Amino acid sequence: MRHLLLLCLSICYSYFIFGQNLVPNGDFERLIGCPKSLSELTVYNWNNTVVESTADIFSNCSFSESLANPIILHLQPFEGSTYIGLKPAINGSEYREYISCKLKSRLKNGRTYRVKIAVSIPDECSYRVNHIDFVLSSMPLTGTFPEDPLIEIPSVTFSIKNIDTLSKWKVYESTYIAEGDEAYLCVGNFLKMKKSDLVKIKKKDKYYHRLFENCAYVCLDAIEIIDVNAPPPIDIKKESVKATEKQEIKIVPEPIVLDNLLFETASANLKEDEIPDLDDIVTYLKNRAELKAIIEGHTDNIGSDNSNLELSNDRAKSVIEYLVNKGIAINRLTPKGYGASQPIADNSSIEGRAKNRRVVIRFE
Repeated sequence: MRHLLLLCLSICYSYFIFGQNLVPNGDFERLIGCPKSLSELTVYNWNNTVVESTADIFSNCSFSESLANPIILHLQPFEGSTYIGLKPAINGSEYREYISCKLKSRLKNGRTYRVKIAVSIPDECSYRVNHIDFVLSSMPLTGTFPEDPLIEIPSVTFSIKNIDTLSKWKVYESTYIAEGDEAYLCVGNFLKMKKSDLVKIKKKDKYYHRLFENCAYVCLDAIEIIDVNAPPPIDIKKESVKATEKQEIKIVPEPIVLDNLLFETASANLKEDEIPDLDDIVTYLKNRAELKAIIEGHTDNIGSDNSNLELSNDRAKSVIEYLVNKGIAINRLTPKGYGASQPIADNSSIEGRAKNRRVVIRFE
């Protein structure tokens, strides 16, 4: 029982620390209660940034003004049973709607994050805008009156001009390099509006509803912010499970590719300011004391086979030296150099060679 408890704690710790979606409840599935009206944002972790302007909630659990009532909106969720609707602009008004949340952890300076969102423009709306924005900040944004919109420089702007089919979901993805300490996400329209930014798309038809008259409207779902360089979360479905003679269970995670470690040119010396990922590996190994790791070194094809083989092995040993200096027992770590023998990209391009110069950590 004690071993099982430790295993569960280890899995939970790994899942929440490594490779997680930092946006809590990014699919809006966890509800405080079934909404009784469109403007009742009963979604855990999310709130209306400006109190006087309220986003709409569409949930299959509702029996009032929501998905159960097709005269309001007949769009189904991207996934699950709930999504959010926003008015990013209204013709002749400065009114806008935003939603906000606090991230699970603050972003780290210089780290690259993948940001992602599913967007749809419903058949029912009269206008469209050409973008939807993320603002990431160290403090929560605040606003007062709908006629005084939040005008900020977006951290990420998703151009939605290419949505050519209404009431169909489209997934947008980009990257964001953190300034550091960002802890809050706000989603909406943050740019000053020009006449050309509000595009009329159709007249009243069988889907017309007063909610969408004279305004732009967007539906949002599946919001993600993920550290692309963090070790992936433990996925039990993809794990190889090994039973020992004592019937203890050992979870072996998938290999981790570190293709952003920087070494000095033709050298095995790590650049000290470019090793945040190794610190994550240190933390991971300290919390998974039952694991050992093979540290693989790989190079591009510049240079002779012998020199590349030697260089890759030296770089693997350099990574091990760093891990040992951080407190990981050397008998848990094994170096292995492959030189240029296992490319994962085309060595004829700069980008391909950069991908091939990598360190892979395989657990056992």
